[in-house]
Amino acid sequence: MNERQSATNRRTLLFLPAKVVEGLVSVVTLSYLTGIYDTVVNSRFIEATTAMNLSYIILFAWLSNSASRYCGEYLLGGGKEARRAFFSTLLIPFLGISLLCGLLCGGLSLALRDSFFLLNFAMLFGYGAFQIFSIVLVQTMRALPYALLSVADAAGKLGLIWLLSRPGLFPPSAPGAAMAAYALTDLAVALAAAAICGLFTNFSLRAFSRPLFRTFFAYGYPLIGVSFSVAMLNMAYRFLLSDRYAGPGALAIYSNNATLATTVFTMLSVSLMRAAYPSILEAWRKEGAAAAQKSITGGMRNFLLIGIPAAFGLTAVSRDLSGLILQGEAYEAGAPAVGIVAFAMLFSGLTEYANKGWELSGNTRPILTNSLCCAAVNILLNLLLIPRIGFMSAAIVLFVSYLLYFLLSYFRSRPILRLIMPGASLARILTAGILCAAAAFALSLVPLSPVLRLALSIAAGGAVYIGVLALSGEIREELSAIHSILRRRKSA
Repeated sequence: MNERQSATNRRTLLFLPAKVVEGLVSVVTLSYLTGIYDTVVNSRFIEATTAMNLSYIILFAWLSNSASRYCGEYLLGGGKEARRAFFSTLLIPFLGISLLCGLLCGGLSLALRDSFFLLNFAMLFGYGAFQIFSIVLVQTMRALPYALLSVADAAGKLGLIWLLSRPGLFPPSAPGAAMAAYALTDLAVALAAAAICGLFTNFSLRAFSRPLFRTFFAYGYPLIGVSFSVAMLNMAYRFLLSDRYAGPGALAIYSNNATLATTVFTMLSVSLMRAAYPSILEAWRKEGAAAAQKSITGGMRNFLLIGIPAAFGLTAVSRDLSGLILQGEAYEAGAPAVGIVAFAMLFSGLTEYANKGWELSGNTRPILTNSLCCAAVNILLNLLLIPRIGFMSAAIVLFVSYLLYFLLSYFRSRPILRLIMPGASLARILTAGILCAAAAFALSLVPLSPVLRLALSIAAGGAVYIGVLALSGEIREELSAIHSILRRRKSA
C-alpha cells in the first residue's frame, strides 16, 4: 500500500465515522419530522428542500465545483496574494447572486403574504455557503474540522427543529420550524468553516481576480448542466408525486422511505470521495494519468467494500427499518423502495469514480451528455409508469437510470482513464455482500421486538460480511494496517 493510498485511508477513517454519526442524527431527524408533521406537511417540506437543491445547483454549484478543483493550487501551492485572490473571487459572486435572489424571494413573500419563499431563500443561502466552504476545508487537508462541523450541522438541525416546533412559534400546518432550523444551522456552521479556512483574513474587494473568475466560470459552468441533470435523476419523481397528481401524502411516503437509503449512500459517497479526491488531484498534478488511475481505482474499491454490503443489507432489513424510523402506518407501503433505491445509489457512487478522468482533464462535456441522456430516460419512464404503477415505479426508474449512467460513463471514459477492478476481488466482495444480506434477512424473520430484531440483523450481517472477507483474504492489507496501529498504540 503506497503512501498516497495510506493517506486516503487515514482520511477515510476520520471522515467515515463522522459521516456515520451525521447519518444517524439525520435519520433521527427524519423520524422526528414524520412524528410532528403529517404526510401532507412533510410533502410540503420535501418540496421546499427540492426547491433549495435545484436553486443551489443553478446558482452556486459552479462555484463549489471550481473551489473543489482549484483551491489546492491557490491555497496550498500559492502565497498570500493567491489566497486573497481565491477567497475574494469565490465570495463576491456568491454574495452578489445571493443578494439578487434574496430580493426576489423577499418580494414574493411580501406580495403573497407567505413566508415560505423567504425561508426557502434562507435555507439556500446557508446551505450554499456551507457546501462551498466545507469543500475548501476538505481540499486544504482540514479533515478534522470538516468532520466535526458536519456532525454539528446535523445535530444542530435536530435540536433547533425541536425548539422551534414548540407550540406558538410556527403553525403545525406548515413546515416553517424545520425550514428555519435548517437555514440557521447551515449558516452557523458555514461561518465557522469560513473562519477556519481563513476567509475573513484573506478577503478584499480589491483582490477580486477577473482571470480567476473566468477560470471558475469556464470550469464550473458546464458542470451546472451535469449537476442539474443528475438532480433530475434524483428528484424528477417529486413533481409527479405531488398531491395534485398522486394524492395527498404520496410524495412523503415514497420520498421518506427512499431517504433512508440515500442518507446512507450520501454518507458513504461523500466521506469516501472527499477522502480520496486530494490524493487523486495530487497524483494527477505530480505524476499524470497513470498515477491518478491507480488512486481512483483504490478509491472505487474502498467504496465497493462498504457500498455493496450497505445495499444488500438495506434490502434485507428494509421492512423493519422503515417501520421503526418512519412514524405512521402510511409509510409501510413504501418500505420496498429502500432496497431498490440503495442499489440505485450504489451505481450513482460508482459513476463518480468513472467520471473522474473527464473532470481531471477539464473536459466535462461527455459527463453532461451522459447525464442529460439518463435524465431524459428517467423523466420519460416516470411519466409513463407513475400513473400506471404508482410511486414504487419511481424507485425502479431511479435504479434503471443510474445503472445506465454508470455504464455510459464507464465505457465512454476508458480512452482517458481505465478503471480496472480485479474480477476475483469483485467476486469476493459480492459473495460476502450476498451472504451478509442472507444472514440479516434470516434474523429479520425472527419473532422479536422490532428494535432488537433490527439490531441483531445488522450485527449478524456485518459479522458475516467481515468474516467472509477476512477468510477470503480480500481485506488482508486493511487488517494488517489496523493491527499495526493497535500494536504501536500498545507499545506507546
